[in-house]
Amino acid sequence: MTLSILEPMDIESVISWLENQNHKVIRPFNHPLSYSDAPSSTPLLKAAIVDVETTGTNFLNDKIIEIGIVITEYCPHTGQVYRILEAYDALEDPGMPIPAMSTKIHGITDEMVQEKSFNSEEIRDLVQNVSLIIAHNATFDRRFLEVRFPFFSRKSLDMLLFTNTVEGRRIWVSSS
Repeated sequence: MTLSILEPMDIESVISWLENQNHKVIRPFNHPLSYSDAPSSTPLLKAAIVDVETTGTNFLNDKIIEIGIVITEYCPHTGQVYRILEAYDALEDPGMPIPAMSTKIHGITDEMVQEKSFNSEEIRDLVQNVSLIIAHNATFDRRFLEVRFPFFSRKSLDMLLFTNTVEGRRIWVSSS
């Protein structure tokens, strides 16, 4: 298929064309309201799944420019997630140019964050009653989170990584 700017195309055709050009197309995840119909006999707890994007890797000099938080309800004995309760996603202007190398990794540009800021009170309220914070790269994320949002230092930040045998990554869990 040849893509012409003059041809009207539906979104699925554009996605198909991009994928045929070796581009990876990421679609939004539309989560169900509930992941389990069976009620737990154990009281459920709340967990926050957190991810950040930054201007670099030095938590003392670089800044968080995007934060995503999903609050879930889970069983502490089995780890079964029952529901997604809330979600927060925002960008923030770091007050400095985003290095090109960082933009290459996450795709966030200076124009995207211009005049944007996180709602610290809303983030604090979201994580206030969670018993567990989960992050893909907890050591990295935790340092940035504690500098930008000191209330994260009072929370347990555990790491949960999923095995990816196709790419041969080594997976480990930390409770630091």
